[in-house]
Amino acid sequence: MVRRALLSVLLLAGCFPDVDYGGTDYMCLDGETCPDGYVCIEQRCIEVGSPAVRVSIGQATFLMGCDQDESGCSDDAYPAHLVSLSGFSIDRTEVTRLEFGLCIEDGVCDEPNEFDLDEDPAAPVARVDWEDAATYCAWAGGRLPTEAEWELAARGSAGATYPWGEGEPRCDLAMYDACGEGPTSVDAPPGDESALGVHGLAGNVAEWVADWYAWDYYQVSPSDDPTGPDDGYERVIRGGSFDDDASDLYAWSRFSDDPDEHDSDTGFRCAY
Repeated sequence: MVRRALLSVLLLAGCFPDVDYGGTDYMCLDGETCPDGYVCIEQRCIEVGSPAVRVSIGQATFLMGCDQDESGCSDDAYPAHLVSLSGFSIDRTEVTRLEFGLCIEDGVCDEPNEFDLDEDPAAPVARVDWEDAATYCAWAGGRLPTEAEWELAARGSAGATYPWGEGEPRCDLAMYDACGEGPTSVDAPPGDESALGVHGLAGNVAEWVADWYAWDYYQVSPSDDPTGPDDGYERVIRGGSFDDDASDLYAWSRFSDDPDEHDSDTGFRCAY
């Protein structure tokens, strides 16, 4: 209370410029809980659903997938091919337990197994199946990103090997199995950020995307705004998780699962 009063005096005295704390009168530390309806992003309490927690990505053409002579390139990520995407926005971070809890409170989303909001509200929600993820995104005014949108957000138009660039994974760059128990706050570690400003695409939790999975889809994929096969048995999952090793963190790596699965290392983010 004394510290807040001192800050108010300094501001009134004109020593510092006015600061916007996202509708609150104090800063927060990343990982701490803000008031109901807010999430802590870069020391500011930002209202859930605010454009401030999204990254806008304009129309772009990028190299999707990998070449077979590249280390870590699997058959289902081959061949590398140019893809052009229309502009879109995507959540800067994975959807948190706090954000998903608001959807539960609104009576729209079902509570995942072992869901405990008090445990770590700033950690990504997990144990959600594909339909849970799609339901939340629709409630938030968006949708799940396509696989191509997710990969552009991770690689940028330069086609980076990892979201942060070309350096090998380290625990200050991604939360994976060598880095302790997870998941952790959606803003940690700070190095897991792409050139486009999207965070947490390499580790923490893997992420559902909109597309059905086919191992040979890249061989027939259209070059403009691909949305995946018309149907299938499994949905695509992108990104590594706290339970994966470094070899799973390539930005082109593809995974899939039954859409009814509720894995402890799988969450999601939304696109708009």
